Amino acid sequence: MTSSSDLPLPDLLRRMGAELTAQADAVRGLHRLVEGDASRSAAATVEAQTIDTASQHLDELAGLLARLAETGGGTLVAQAALDPIVLSGLRARLRGETDTDDEAGEVDFF
Repeated sequence: MTSSSDLPLPDLLRRMGAELTAQADAVRGLHRLVEGDASRSAAATVEAQTIDTASQHLDELAGLLARLAETGGGTLVAQAALDPIVLSGLRARLRGETDTDDEAGEVDFF
């Protein structure tokens, strides 16, 4: 039995892939924070290389989700599965709702 609150799995996987791709682009943008700093230690250089590794992993995961979306058939996912996602903009985009930039107001202090 399906409900109007169910999401087609291929759509959800495609949206998840798009989110991962956007995050990979954001991580790649961090390169400019560490490029050209000759005073940086060797340990800091190795640490900065994790930016590249992280973006590569995100790209690979996004590609996998896109391929899974192609084969997802008519499987449905209950929208309630997205309820625990704290970032409201991300949750809305995964549901296929209008793209919002709500994360701008959701600050994580560390």
